[in-house]
Amino acid sequence: MDFAITRRAILAALVLVLLGIGSASVGAMDPGTVDPAPPLANFTTNVTAGTAPLAVGFTDESTNDPVAWTWEFGDGNTSAERNPIHVYSDAGTFNVTLTTTNADGSDSLTQPGYITINASRPPLANFTANVTAGTAPLAVGFTDESTNDPVAWTWEFGDGNTSAERNPVHVYTAAGTYTVALTVATAGGQTGTANRTGLIEVRAPLAVTSITPNAGAGGSTVAVTGLAGTGFREGARVALSRAGSAEIPATGVVVVSPTAITCELPLPLMADPGAWDVVVTEPGGESASLPGGFTLLSAGPTLFTGDVLDAVVGEPVTVPVVLSSVPGGLSGYQVTVTLANASVAGITGVDFPAWATLAASSDLPAASIVLKAVDLSRQVPVGATNVTLATLTVAVRSPGSTAILVTPDPAFGVQDPSGNPYSLATLPGTLAVAPVLVVPGGAGAPVDTDGDGLLDDVNGNSRKDFADVVLYFNQMAWIAGNELLAPFDFNGNGRIDFADVTWLFNDL
Repeated sequence: MDFAITRRAILAALVLVLLGIGSASVGAMDPGTVDPAPPLANFTTNVTAGTAPLAVGFTDESTNDPVAWTWEFGDGNTSAERNPIHVYSDAGTFNVTLTTTNADGSDSLTQPGYITINASRPPLANFTANVTAGTAPLAVGFTDESTNDPVAWTWEFGDGNTSAERNPVHVYTAAGTYTVALTVATAGGQTGTANRTGLIEVRAPLAVTSITPNAGAGGSTVAVTGLAGTGFREGARVALSRAGSAEIPATGVVVVSPTAITCELPLPLMADPGAWDVVVTEPGGESASLPGGFTLLSAGPTLFTGDVLDAVVGEPVTVPVVLSSVPGGLSGYQVTVTLANASVAGITGVDFPAWATLAASSDLPAASIVLKAVDLSRQVPVGATNVTLATLTVAVRSPGSTAILVTPDPAFGVQDPSGNPYSLATLPGTLAVAPVLVVPGGAGAPVDTDGDGLLDDVNGNSRKDFADVVLYFNQMAWIAGNELLAPFDFNGNGRIDFADVTWLFNDL
């Protein structure tokens, strides 16, 4: 016959034997008798230490089928659940006691110092932003990097808007500088705040709204006192632009504020008259324009000369003397042309155009000469533009630069067919002379052997030979980086290359 003998029954039997009351033979017991079996209390937890507030899950593991449970958590709180969850709110070390009960009795288990709760730490608020400057509308992504386990977030974006998200994205729609604050809170109610003063810089969209003055004549320099708009930044570039024409860049650009710029516009004498766009370009490449915002006016009659910027010592150059327009026609003129720096160059010859029936000049060579001519047969039509008065031959003597000045005679000047003198503007030219350097490996400075402006005696040995081809080939990079382009660009394609070597060889 099967029967159960419990631990307590065995212990009771042993006690009776020791007292001389019972038999030492367990088998002599009445097999039909089952002793009472109170529960044996026992439990576990999912965590035993942490920071307040700490939720601890208790699991009853008592035996002998208890039907009632009493938990004492050590902080004054109790529970009658079998598997309770208790939240410890205060720091300390706590004893935990579980008492279990069934029909046969009860049992208690106390675990001294079983739960350790550390004082909670206030959160340390911290955050980053993926962008801190830009043009409105500007979307900024904020990332919470706070520590010590915050559970709530309050963002203040500085523009009156807030968010309770942990990692919000906020769009700034108006220009300005914004301070951002993040306040975080823990489950225990402790808070921390991070404040970033002036963190976000939002610029107004780049725009050009007006320019003062808004017109100027070719050949003049216009001082722009008020270029208005929004979104201007330091380093901005200003220019006039027109389809089919070369851009006219401004000089002396000063960004006074995000809404104002001052600058100067040097208007080329021969620039196309009419409406030009005013363009502002930011350092990053963003640009905005005021279409047709500036009117370039036709220049009045202006005396000017051409610029020569790549003259070579020993090579003569030609300089035209030009009158920009003759609104009423032309009868004759008397002007003076002067090279301001006579050590650089001198005037050695003058050619007059075919219409100049009577023409004369003062003595040559000279640094300054007087030119005069008459159009006896009225070949220059009324309203003609860019009328060449004379072409000068200039001998280049030394490196440097000189202004080329042209001045109307105060008594005669330039007259229309009725003998009325024009009111003239003048625009000086520039003659720039660069030295010809000795090519490494050469005997002397390169020389033009046939007067075509090309320095074909590359090694400077006073003759043109195969050694020039070899030296040019070996020193192409040096020539490209150190010499003037024009006299060494033999094939005229605008660069130093192997085609120039071939040209030089074929020209021997």
